[in-house]
Amino acid sequence: MSLSIYIERVEEEAEIRAAKPQYRATWYRGRQISHVRRVNDAMLMRLLRRLPLKPEGKF
Repeated sequence: MSLSIYIERVEEEAEIRAAKPQYRATWYRGRQISHVRRVNDAMLMRLLRRLPLKPEGKF
């Protein structure tokens, strides 16, 4: 039960990160000059690979 909830939460976080990337402002000498897309999802991808398959519901 708790494993399936954990798997669902990790998968939901992956979907959120894929659908809505985060942007960070870049500042130079007190002025905002650009936005940088945050692409630090390596840890999340490792976590997704290590997850076991979802347990199927009982029929």
